[in-house]
Amino acid sequence: MSTCNHAIVQCSTGSLAPLGGGRYWNVAAMMEGVRLLGWPAIELRLWQEWDEGDMATVAGRAKDAGLEINSVHIPPDSEVLLSTLGCLDAARDLMDKCLQAALAAGARVAVVHAWDLRRPQFSQGALVDNLNLFSQALAQHGVSLSVEGIPGHVSMLPVIARACPGVSFTVDTQWASLEDSWDLVNHLMPRVTNVHVQTYVDPIEGGGVAMGRTAAGRRFDAEKVIRGLTAGGYAGLVTLEPNGVPGVSEIHLRRALRNLEEWLQEIRPPREGSR
Repeated sequence: MSTCNHAIVQCSTGSLAPLGGGRYWNVAAMMEGVRLLGWPAIELRLWQEWDEGDMATVAGRAKDAGLEINSVHIPPDSEVLLSTLGCLDAARDLMDKCLQAALAAGARVAVVHAWDLRRPQFSQGALVDNLNLFSQALAQHGVSLSVEGIPGHVSMLPVIARACPGVSFTVDTQWASLEDSWDLVNHLMPRVTNVHVQTYVDPIEGGGVAMGRTAAGRRFDAEKVIRGLTAGGYAGLVTLEPNGVPGVSEIHLRRALRNLEEWLQEIRPPREGSR
């Protein structure tokens, strides 16, 4: 399930407010970070706490700035609301707001963290029912609800794949690396609409960058993973989620994004070694 006939490289705005000199909820700082980065395609991380306007207003402002917004990322409030009994009204309110933001942005993918397994109130039944309900509601407007593989995905994604035919999936390289779940990723690829390349971007001698070091303490071979997508015919979104910003500059972030584009455009035999 893809949104275009070729993969699109974009950057998450989740790390760009610090680049712009502010906290995640500061709209002006986020927009300044986007400007400094100078990359045309983004995934817009939505926040209910934004200090200027609601989610749809900020999404419209970003689109009016000439940005290509292929996906939005639903706020983390969804983790509890979608997987807890008795939260349907609050979940509906959040998802309606996020749909309006997606439409204002022109996005066709809405990424969601769909559960919080640490909560004793977690209900798999509520999760399945809500994902079916809201994936259908968003699909009526041309937006795919894409469930991200956050911690616990090894147990939850196979359940969701069987029980929720209307959802798509977002792969996260950090969590796939931590739980060594690449076989699961490969199994889900026909329904993947987005790949989050979550990594530190480490400057190296000569002006390049190294990618694949994660905040979770594991490494993955970023080049091998991305070239593997190309070899498999993937045609969805590839989203850089850089850790360590603003310790790394916009120059290095652009280099990382260009690396992703180059790896997607060139098909070479996979290198030996683990991811």
